[in-house]
Amino acid sequence: MSKTLHTKPAPKALDSTSADTASESEPQTYEFNVVQNPLQNALNMKYPPERMEALAHTIVSKSFPFDAADGAPKRANPFLLARKSNTYPSIKTPAEEHGRAYEAAHDTGNFVSSIMVTVAKTPVAFFYNLANGFHNAPSFLLNDHTVRRRDNITGFGSGVKVAGKKEFTLGLYDGFTGLVTHPYNGARRHGLGGFLTGIGQGAGGLIFKTSAAAIGLPGYTLKGVEKQFQKRHDRSLKAKLLAIRMRQSLLEFEGTTKEEKEEIIKRWRELDVVLPS
Repeated sequence: MSKTLHTKPAPKALDSTSADTASESEPQTYEFNVVQNPLQNALNMKYPPERMEALAHTIVSKSFPFDAADGAPKRANPFLLARKSNTYPSIKTPAEEHGRAYEAAHDTGNFVSSIMVTVAKTPVAFFYNLANGFHNAPSFLLNDHTVRRRDNITGFGSGVKVAGKKEFTLGLYDGFTGLVTHPYNGARRHGLGGFLTGIGQGAGGLIFKTSAAAIGLPGYTLKGVEKQFQKRHDRSLKAKLLAIRMRQSLLEFEGTTKEEKEEIIKRWRELDVVLPS
């Protein structure tokens, strides 16, 4: 904050004479129009940027197809429907626009928010890694080949499923039944030595598997919540990238011949894909 408040403004590159000359010949703003060719202008009239962004967000959100009434997506992010201008505003730093105090407060707010995110992720990482440790311990420490493979956690639903059904229910089941199955299988394969080894595997597996079942409930559930928030952030980014790719493909499509267009549409219809009008 102290560095921000005491930073001196950058010296002006032009003196008063050159500034007066520049004011008479050039405008004092950085606004300029984006140069577009006629094909780009025609494409913007047929497929406005806000429609392309809404379509991309709809596809990423897996809410296809279109509403037959008006051809608009059933679900659209209202933040992506804002009109975009072809002019860019004057380039100003936060300090020039609001003052040094505002810039310092803004940087402090960003720092505090990053600290809060880190603090919120700490219990998630602690319980998740501890549950994974107990889950994998019988396999690495006791050579227990009956440890079940944990499913991937991709969101809140999968996190709850892994925590409840996969880890808690089956973990308790494997832990208690292992007291009998491990000595029995060890004695059948290796005699008395295998029987004693099986007793150790069963006792150790009961401790590790029941601990993983208890800690996995908060650990895998919280991990699912974290993945769900990450998925929502990635969805907006994917929608923006998809909108850029769609505009690029439309530009290439508009530049093809009539026969090539018919062939492209024919191939899409063979895939039974709903084409936007």
